[in-house]
Amino acid sequence: MLEVLGTKFNVTAYPNIKTTKTTLLEGKVVVSAAGYPSKSVLLTPGKQSSFDGNAFQIKEVDVDQAIAWKDGLFYFDGEDAKEAFEQLGKWYDIDIQYIAKEPRVAFSEQLSGIRV
Repeated sequence: MLEVLGTKFNVTAYPNIKTTKTTLLEGKVVVSAAGYPSKSVLLTPGKQSSFDGNAFQIKEVDVDQAIAWKDGLFYFDGEDAKEAFEQLGKWYDIDIQYIAKEPRVAFSEQLSGIRV
């Protein structure tokens, strides 16, 4: 559950991915676990909460990266190949399949104008 307190924020949640992320740009939000109001956190600008179904993790993030998708950009900052390809697959509604082994590299790049 998300309680909005006059703000700008971004939520990343997908049914097939366990972790839900909420990134705050301006204002304040209270993020809580559905059905567990005692499990809640107050976010301030520049903070991101990640909830994996059990606990919240809070960290400071670059908010421009969190909302880059609005401008058709992707920022990868050390994500492994699986995470990066999953993000691209969700955005473009494509299924990424590996013919050989899953690549074991980290992505640290800004991408734009990808055509499928």
